[in-house]
Amino acid sequence: MFRQIIVFTKSPQLNTIQQIERCARTKGLEYFSFNPKRNGSITLSPSNINNLKHLPFTVASDGLLLIRTSGVDFDDSDLNLANHWSQEYGISLSHPLSSLSLLRDKSRQALWLKEQKIPFVTTFLPRGEMEKKDLLPLIDKDSQNHFFVVKSLRGNKGIGVEKLELDRVLSWWRERLEGGDQRYLIQPFQNSDKEIRILCLGDKYYGIEKKSEHWKKNLASSHFLPLEKNKESEEAFELAKIIQKKLDCPCLGIDFFLDKSHATVIEINANPGLEGAQKAYPHKDLALDMLDSFWVWQSRNHE
Repeated sequence: MFRQIIVFTKSPQLNTIQQIERCARTKGLEYFSFNPKRNGSITLSPSNINNLKHLPFTVASDGLLLIRTSGVDFDDSDLNLANHWSQEYGISLSHPLSSLSLLRDKSRQALWLKEQKIPFVTTFLPRGEMEKKDLLPLIDKDSQNHFFVVKSLRGNKGIGVEKLELDRVLSWWRERLEGGDQRYLIQPFQNSDKEIRILCLGDKYYGIEKKSEHWKKNLASSHFLPLEKNKESEEAFELAKIIQKKLDCPCLGIDFFLDKSHATVIEINANPGLEGAQKAYPHKDLALDMLDSFWVWQSRNHE
């Protein structure tokens, strides 16, 4: 369906980006990576609206744009540029922009999960002054562990994530207020049996268990093991399918806490990296599955 792949990325050297490029070229597709934060400036006028001069090929309705940038810098210029290219030149987007925008902001994501009645980690979105009583609903009364996780509303690879005790959360928040920055949410710290990810690639679903002694289970600190669909993990797989369908996104990485077969969403990632998942499934070509998922999605939407 598409002949060209454009990837919005600030880091073309990343493993996942390189794997996408490898698969694109293997399929005989033209490939180009583009940094919208650096090269995306456009001049809009009746006589000069073409801002595709940076690209080495003519992009039209047979081009597919993958947005692999994050919103960690609170700048949506990449989404705005993608919308412009889509409307002006007919370039297909790998994900609906409305879903990308919703998932980029963790406060919006949490409110959406609540609206959809999907179980997710208890989340407090503080605004203005905060007192100890405001955090009491987040404390497990059966636990002596009164730690909290604070997160930037936009983050990437654990940026802006800290684990703090109750009193420190209050002083930390006062510091944020004094600095004029309220772009955070607060969640109770959980000692879960398992932290897992369901990687949705079209109609293929890969379960990954994150093993780590560190509380922040990310690529740098974790081992990644395959997680089969069974009685314990079934709920997580089913919730992942529901979320993917509601957002109409071919590719998602959804993180869960898994306790006694009960799955609770931690967060949804529209741009999941493949490196950890590839370690769990070394004999699978996950980048190829990702590209195929976009192909099927675009074919379905052009029927």
